[in-house]
Amino acid sequence: MEVEDALIAMRRARASYEAALQTQKLQQESLDTEQAKFEVGASTSFFIIQYESFLAQARSTVVVAKSAFLKARAALERATGTILDDNHVSLGDAIRGR
Repeated sequence: MEVEDALIAMRRARASYEAALQTQKLQQESLDTEQAKFEVGASTSFFIIQYESFLAQARSTVVVAKSAFLKARAALERATGTILDDNHVSLGDAIRGR
C-alpha cells in the first residue's frame, strides 16, 4: 500500500512539475510578445512589469514543483528499498565516511 501511494504521489508531482514548466514557457512567450509591442509603442512599462511578475511567479512555481517531485521520488525509492542503490550509495562506504 505504501509503495502504491508513493507511486501515485510521484506521478502527480511529476505532472505538476511538467505543467509548471509549460506555464513558465508560456509566460516567457507572453513577456517576449509584450516587449515587442512595447518597442513599437503599442504597450506600456506597466504591462512589461506585470508580465515580468507573472514570469517570476511561474519560475517560483517550477522550483516548488521540482522540489515536490524530488521529495516524492525519494519517498518512492525509500518505500521500494532502492534509495541507496538508486543514488549509488554503499552502506559500507557510508559507514567508512566515503
